[in-house]
Amino acid sequence: MNWRPLLLLLFCGLWLQGCAGAFQNSPGKGTESETPVTAQSYRQKALDLERQGELQQALFAWRVVAALTPDDSAVPDIIKTLERGIANAGDIHYKKGVTFYQQGNFSEARREFLIALRLDPEDKRAVTFLKTWLQYPNQKIFKVQRGDSYFKIATEEYNDPSKANIIAAFNDLDPQKPLSVDAVLLLPNLSPDQLVPRKETISLLQKAQKAMDNRRYQEVLAITAKIKSGGPEGADCQALSDSAHFALGNAMMEKKNYSSALEYFTKVSPGFKGREMAIAKAEFNIQQQSTEEKLRTAQESFNQKEFFAAIQLTGEILAQDASNHKAKELSDAAHYALGKQLLDQGQEAKAIEVLSVLAHDYKDTAQLLNQAHARRNALAEEYYRKGVKYFLNEELEQAIASWEQTLILNPNHPKARQDIDNASRLLEKWRGMEQTDKKGND
Repeated sequence: MNWRPLLLLLFCGLWLQGCAGAFQNSPGKGTESETPVTAQSYRQKALDLERQGELQQALFAWRVVAALTPDDSAVPDIIKTLERGIANAGDIHYKKGVTFYQQGNFSEARREFLIALRLDPEDKRAVTFLKTWLQYPNQKIFKVQRGDSYFKIATEEYNDPSKANIIAAFNDLDPQKPLSVDAVLLLPNLSPDQLVPRKETISLLQKAQKAMDNRRYQEVLAITAKIKSGGPEGADCQALSDSAHFALGNAMMEKKNYSSALEYFTKVSPGFKGREMAIAKAEFNIQQQSTEEKLRTAQESFNQKEFFAAIQLTGEILAQDASNHKAKELSDAAHYALGKQLLDQGQEAKAIEVLSVLAHDYKDTAQLLNQAHARRNALAEEYYRKGVKYFLNEELEQAIASWEQTLILNPNHPKARQDIDNASRLLEKWRGMEQTDKKGND
């Protein structure tokens, strides 16, 4: 026995009253296109940069591509592969640099460490060689073994335990703390040129002071480097060195070379007047330069109609400085342009999400939002009418699916949720009765 027509008649009374308005004409588009915003230009940039060996910039470009095409499962793998490649390449160049350093080929060592640092700007190993060890070539590398101490190393290497503090100072370490096993030390070449007899120290200090008075700061540093810092004149030597580093840092600030300025300032002894303020100012200007670069890139992305990339970059700026008016203006413009673009593409839900970030009085945002909501509700109503037709044709599964899509588009639809419940109960009864008939026939 076929129970479906009888049950259908019983359930029609529960919802037919709500169907009267379901067939009213309403404008609307077809199913939303899920085509993501194009990222072709950034993909090409990434490939070009990889070919040019600009791996860090290529990595940034691929991350933009990933943000623009979240459904492309291949891009995260490309990013991971590139990150591993950068790390491996940086390690290879660092090890080459160490080998060249040990061979005394300091120019090639410097080149390899710079390449390693370019691949990974956070590589502290390469920074140590560039900032410290390559400034003092021809020094011996010593790997700390278990039981080693500054006293023991000074005794074995120089036959003079009093030079223990010199080893610690040369490696910028605390002589009161124990050495770590496998740590690498640079042992200074304590030749007469580097450890000047005290009778000559005063003469060198006078030369350094004269150079300081004449603003020949590099000459000051060259002279003070020859003076034994542990001697009685060490404080005067350090004061001249600090003043020269500080003056060079200020000169770099005037040239807007803030990274070099910061490097000079950090070499000044803590407690030097103005040091902390100078470091803070240099760091602030470095941050400002970074912000300006991001803002330029965001503007370029906007000009190329890559609005999502512009939104990401301005978002990074505003996360650090919410008062940046240029970033806010560009962010608003990008949100507005992207919202209009999505609306033109029939992606009303995404358009609403993007435009809702803006103030409703920004240009015609309120009008665009009303238009997007109207289109979305019209499309929801279209799905609802399809569900009604499916129901009348006894295609309950399709009816339920259509009404569920209605609720996705318009969660506040007045009838779809109740109709789903009614159709689900009817479908359950049909299946139960069909199963009973099947057993009876058997």
